[in-house]
Amino acid sequence: MIEEVGKRFSHEKIGKHWQVDESKDSFNKMLNHLEVTTNFRAFFECAFEQLLKIRTEDNLVILDLGGGVGWTSALMAKHPRVKKVLLVEPSKTRRFIQPYIASHFGVSNGKIEVIDGRFQDFNLKSKVDIVVMSASIHHCYDEFLPKLFDNISFCLKEPYGKARILIANEHVVTKFWVIKRFAALLKNIFLNRRHNIFYSLFNLRAPYPGDGEHWRTKKEINKITMNHGYVNNFHRNNGDLCIKNPSFFTKIQWVYYYSILDKNK
Repeated sequence: MIEEVGKRFSHEKIGKHWQVDESKDSFNKMLNHLEVTTNFRAFFECAFEQLLKIRTEDNLVILDLGGGVGWTSALMAKHPRVKKVLLVEPSKTRRFIQPYIASHFGVSNGKIEVIDGRFQDFNLKSKVDIVVMSASIHHCYDEFLPKLFDNISFCLKEPYGKARILIANEHVVTKFWVIKRFAALLKNIFLNRRHNIFYSLFNLRAPYPGDGEHWRTKKEINKITMNHGYVNNFHRNNGDLCIKNPSFFTKIQWVYYYSILDKNK
């Protein structure tokens, strides 16, 4: 399973909306995805704004962990209180696109440093003030979570205090999502489509084999953060992250949120 994820990062195929180059048209396609098709930009900017209300320092150095093509890095780098953003991303395809996005957003040269790293090894040469994970931690396998949080503690200049970590553009699932997954399991068994099943009756929320996508509950998220010494300030987003007008049944399966994590001594 984990080996398959590694292959995905080596030769990853990404959606057309992420395939930004020097053309304005390609950049506008990404913006349409972030601002019209989804609430990605609005939700992230809301979360980052709340983070900066708590962290009042200037010249912040921020780690954008699993930052993808770097649109979140670009938005943070443009903020006058941010000195530098370190974008850690395992996908060579996405790292290649980042400079185009930074250029389109008008980010000054040198404000973003792109690093080939992952949850298990950030590959950093310097420490940071804040760690941001936008739509990335749900790809981290449970077995890597202890290493992830160890790496976070090690890379922070000051590991203790308020607003050490921002988790943004994330989701938790409800019992209605689990019911739907159970119904899908029965359907696949009945139609003899066992090749479609990567989960079981006793592990309905098993992560997707191709990319480690997890469907965790709020209780699980709280337990993960608490076990690693963090206070989870959970904020529910208003609306849906992926589609503007989902059906009622879709909306009750998901809760979209951001969390600002404090760490006490």
